[in-house]
Amino acid sequence: AIAAFGRLDILITNASISQRAYFADMQPTVFRQVLDSNVYGSVYPLKAALPHLIQARGSVTFISSISALNGMPSGSAYCAGKAALANLAHTLRLELADTGVHFGVVHIGFTQNDPDKRVLDAAGQPVPIAHRPPRWQKSQSQVAAIILGHVRRRRRRTVISALGRLILVVHSLLPRLGDWVVLTSQRRLRNFYE
Repeated sequence: AIAAFGRLDILITNASISQRAYFADMQPTVFRQVLDSNVYGSVYPLKAALPHLIQARGSVTFISSISALNGMPSGSAYCAGKAALANLAHTLRLELADTGVHFGVVHIGFTQNDPDKRVLDAAGQPVPIAHRPPRWQKSQSQVAAIILGHVRRRRRRTVISALGRLILVVHSLLPRLGDWVVLTSQRRLRNFYE
């Protein structure tokens, strides 16, 4: 970007590996691989871009997930990594407040994925993502438009989907109720989690 345009105004990080495996079954190396991809997939590009973003008083947006707001069975490393991004954005907002650089996070809900998308199982083998009803999903273009709006407005946090906003409110005000809903849905929607 610097060579082509002479400056860098916006960085959006979205590197990530996801999982479909319960923590007790996961190999530690797989947990680390998923966690590292979510955290360092944002840290490394930011470290390289930060001097240019400071010079331009630019914008950084970390792509997180609604699963970072409350956790999700069979997603321990993924949820931890995505939650780390929200805390990283908050910390950098404080550390670099005088630079004028915007730090935000977008918590994405269920998005239509490419049909061949895979996630890791407990042994680190690629498996298809869990089934998600189409009515729960936003298209990739809808999500992209929301992210662009987030960047334009220099928002601190954007939660995509009504489900995500509900999770945020319930987890903040009534965390035990939030856990009960997740555990109840886990029993009813086994194929969603496994």
